[in-house]
Amino acid sequence: MEYDIFISYSHDNNRAHDNWVHTFCERLTDDYFSRVGRKPKIFLDKGDLRAGDTLNGKITAALDQSLLFIPVLSPVYLSSEWCRKEFLYFMEKHKKRLVLDNSSRIVPLKFMPYEEYEPESAWASEVKTIMDFLEGKEILYKDFYRDLLPLQPDHADFRKEVARFSKDVHQLIGKLEVLASPPDDTTEGEIQPPATPAIFLGYAFGTEGAPARALREGLFREWEKQQKYGKFKHRILPDSAPNAADFPRNKSEAELREFIQQQLKQSDCAVLVFDDVEGAKTTDTGVPVAHLQYRLALEETRSRPDFRVLVAAQPTEDCATSQQDFIRETEKDAQANERVLLVGFEVKTIRDFLRDLIDTPKPVPPPPAGARLAFYIHDRRDRGDELHDKIDDVIFNQKYDVLRPVFREDDPLVDPDDYFKRFWLQSGRAIVLLRNGTTAWCNSVKIELLKLRTEKTVPGLMAICVTDPDAGQRLREVRSHEFMVIDCTKPGFQDLIVQFLKNTGHA
Repeated sequence: MEYDIFISYSHDNNRAHDNWVHTFCERLTDDYFSRVGRKPKIFLDKGDLRAGDTLNGKITAALDQSLLFIPVLSPVYLSSEWCRKEFLYFMEKHKKRLVLDNSSRIVPLKFMPYEEYEPESAWASEVKTIMDFLEGKEILYKDFYRDLLPLQPDHADFRKEVARFSKDVHQLIGKLEVLASPPDDTTEGEIQPPATPAIFLGYAFGTEGAPARALREGLFREWEKQQKYGKFKHRILPDSAPNAADFPRNKSEAELREFIQQQLKQSDCAVLVFDDVEGAKTTDTGVPVAHLQYRLALEETRSRPDFRVLVAAQPTEDCATSQQDFIRETEKDAQANERVLLVGFEVKTIRDFLRDLIDTPKPVPPPPAGARLAFYIHDRRDRGDELHDKIDDVIFNQKYDVLRPVFREDDPLVDPDDYFKRFWLQSGRAIVLLRNGTTAWCNSVKIELLKLRTEKTVPGLMAICVTDPDAGQRLREVRSHEFMVIDCTKPGFQDLIVQFLKNTGHA
């Protein structure tokens, strides 16, 4: 890639705030250089596009050859035709390699609140595409907005936030720069392994009200609801494929075969439902599309040992002989191939079966050699609090990189046994901010983490920062005290945190 970073921004915003974007870019370059020993290759267009122009060759070439795309988000950004064009062009150009190893190449920076922006109807669809992407991905996100204004360069926190952004971007560049470029022997049209998790949910064709169609629609609604609350992160294919609307209408067998194969190769598994309706057939050979999906999914199990096919079949007494034969064929395949699984014909059964299948814990990769990681656990309401900032500064000054999950009091779906353990195993030590000012739910979640420690399920160090005289009473809920308790109401508590971070033994 020619550029590490393409910074996309509104020139109007930049002018209104004393060249904020240009200053940010200069500070980012300086910090990156001091951290890495080389300057990042940044594309920052200081020219001003005018209405009627299209993205010129210089801009498109830079978008083509940039590893990361950093939009400086605000309502003015979303209302700018050229900013939207840059965002959408980057999405389209790199769509097959936009999210790699669960990391997005689009790294948004919040300059001004934009979430409530209501676009004009002429560009509403473009804004929706951008907002859907921002909401539907786990992305590195940095907030530079404070007290009604962007965080000013002369503010004490500006340098720190730029440093954190620089560190995160450097780690992301190191992770993605190899993955982002196709291998030398890969052609443009070749199907790549899945970049983001997906499930192929087979279409059920037939008359309105057919059991298979109703089951598929029920599954889709169930997973859509779970996606909203973050419990289900898989895309549903082919629904989210760009050309899904044309599937499978008026297609030849060759055309359908190619389309289905593309979707299966992007999926972790396939869920196929059948009843007595054969439904749509290919225009040239008359092969039932449902049958074609199954046989192509079966081929995928033979080439990918981790691929599974879940089949839900509900034949009726008067179903066609060919359909009966097909269902018997799937039963034989399930006996001979452990990757073909027959499941019950109802939403709950398939949902629970699939949850067990895709939620199998995966080993956590070890942290990079020499990494100094700390897991700092606090409530969303703690941000901006003086004590929280003091603890944060101590960690930062000890040159620790911070894994920083921030709890939302309205999110009861965090599973401590998975979420906490995963972060803790990466960092090896945790600092928990426990105080009366946080919500009851957040403190109860933190107590669950303490229980994990006392049950010896996580081999890491832990310090509990108690901020109120009676907050320590909560620790009585925990049977053991195999962690360091730091009373932050007393002088010198920062020294105790430093001692904890330097400790090489068990706290």
